[in-house]
Amino acid sequence: MLTTIHQAVGLRLAAAAIIGFVGAGPLHAAQGEYPSRPITIIVPFTAGGSSDVTARRVAETMAKRIDQPIVIQNQPSAGGIVGVNAAKRAAKDGYTLLAGTISTHAINGGLYKNLSYDPVDDFTPITRIGSFPNILVVQKSLDIGTLDELITLAKQREAQGNPLTYASGGVGSTSHLGGELLQQVAGVELTHVPYKGAAGALSDLLGGRIDLIFGNSQLVLSHIQSGTLVPLAVTTSERSNLFPDVPTVAEIGFPEAEMSVWIGLFAPAGIPSEVTDRLSKLTLEALADPELVEQFRAEGVFIEKDDSSEAFRAEQIRQVELWKRVVDKAGIAMDGG
Repeated sequence: MLTTIHQAVGLRLAAAAIIGFVGAGPLHAAQGEYPSRPITIIVPFTAGGSSDVTARRVAETMAKRIDQPIVIQNQPSAGGIVGVNAAKRAAKDGYTLLAGTISTHAINGGLYKNLSYDPVDDFTPITRIGSFPNILVVQKSLDIGTLDELITLAKQREAQGNPLTYASGGVGSTSHLGGELLQQVAGVELTHVPYKGAAGALSDLLGGRIDLIFGNSQLVLSHIQSGTLVPLAVTTSERSNLFPDVPTVAEIGFPEAEMSVWIGLFAPAGIPSEVTDRLSKLTLEALADPELVEQFRAEGVFIEKDDSSEAFRAEQIRQVELWKRVVDKAGIAMDGG
């Protein structure tokens, strides 16, 4: 599950279940034209988290352009599976959408032994609505400042039989798999220490009981600014405006370790192509709105420059295959699904 960004803002937005429209938008829904009634977006995680806040921001901006409200419906569960299946079973008419994530629509396919949905075949992708970097940070006492130095130290510690430790918010989380991906790409061994959420992981990292973590920006930002944690790299293809001096993994020579923690809109498979096109157009127009662009920039959220339904589908398939390879090589498997 993605972690919380701007808690106060998220909780304020979460209190409003219906995202209304402001006046008559420039795109009026005539009789019989889609959309002619309210749209529901299922968020398969809790209110106030980054998936929820991002979906609400986009829904609010979209609703300004149509004559219908957009309803946000939270259906949280482990792995987001309950909400995903609710969207899968919804009518194929474009009035029930899903805010899916890298976890629900890329990682889960390789992680769960008996997943109850097909991340690719059961859904029509609309577009990604936001991407977040993970930031690789280490405790200050390690006395290192670059990823190359970390890899050298990791190999030394491995040879001594005392591998470096990295924390995560739980097995199968993006912070867990970011560490697994780095190990496979860099050829090092780290010891994974899973926690029940990011707060405990951060506490032990700050306390010196854990060596490093792949954390989201809001988790580690203040500690980087205070100098208690040292950032080594961001996992996105571009530098984050929140950490302009921190290089990307690609800049350092490890492009295969890139990991963008994304959120996207999906519809049940089989919706009419004209509805897909309409939704894609509305979403891309919302993502170009100057106010939304500025909100996302302030929160370190990346907006894809041209993420059509077709481009999103191709990228999703690539990531499903990538994370299955990573999970299989790491020997990770979870029951249920």
